[in-house]
Amino acid sequence: MLYPKDTTKAAIKVKARLSEKYKITNLGPACQYLGIEIHSEKNGTGISLGQKAFITTILKRFKMQTAHDASTPMDPNVELALGEHRREKEIKDINGYHAIIGSLMYTALATRPDFSFAVAALYRYNFRPFTSHLTAAKSVLQYFQSTANFRLHFRTSSSTNSRDQLTGYTDSNWANDSADRKSQGGHLFLLLNGAVSW
Repeated sequence: MLYPKDTTKAAIKVKARLSEKYKITNLGPACQYLGIEIHSEKNGTGISLGQKAFITTILKRFKMQTAHDASTPMDPNVELALGEHRREKEIKDINGYHAIIGSLMYTALATRPDFSFAVAALYRYNFRPFTSHLTAAKSVLQYFQSTANFRLHFRTSSSTNSRDQLTGYTDSNWANDSADRKSQGGHLFLLLNGAVSW
């Protein structure tokens, strides 16, 4: 495992090799990449990744910037299914639903494992969304509003210990989807106390 001093030496070597072949300009430490904000801890103990500016843009785009806060991304009592048997209306503006889900999906995949299950559940109905799906998507946007400052934190390590190891968690259910009896699974892998895969 590389530690901060080793990482710095390795980065210098990589930059030197790249500069032999390409023209390189050093702009200093990265602070943003593809809408992901990179924050270095002041005491040098790690970095954190967030998307507050991107989330604010999404909330404005879908007119949810003044939405009430939500403590969870999805109400556990809401059962998502095709709404025709409940006599719900299909959403006429399917592109608007797709835009919401796509924006949520990017954030869930980049820095926010806390609502990735909710987004994946809503994504299942992209082909034929009903009003209950749009309501649930807006609930995720409300959660967005209340958690815009959340970040993934990665801590550096100066010694070998159990936190330096890759740790994984997984869970699944068996045929829990009421619409088609499909099973659902999920996983979370941590390295240096930060989520690296979910």
